Amino acid sequence: MTTIIGCGGWSKRKNTFSAATSFLNATRAYLDPRFEPAKIRAFFIHPNFARQGIGRAILDRCELDAGSQGFNSLELMSTLPGVQFYRGVRLRRDGSDFFTTPA
Repeated sequence: MTTIIGCGGWSKRKNTFSAATSFLNATRAYLDPRFEPAKIRAFFIHPNFARQGIGRAILDRCELDAGSQGFNSLELMSTLPGVQFYRGVRLRRDGSDFFTTPA
């Protein structure tokens, strides 16, 4: 049996969320990396593998890949449990609801 220990990613689509039921109606518009940040998507880490650097590795890969597509900033939405993780990986809070990568 295979165990998925972590997943997550980034997107260049304008939609922050797109449920499967609304996928066909979702805009297919892409972000402009010159003016808009890439979107970090949900990260999930298996509890047995928490605090072992998996989330950090996924985020590092997202930053690398988004940068290769011309993005110089990232944006995300997080649940409260994710706030501690994002603070720990050098993201800073920008306003009351946003974290951005440091300049």
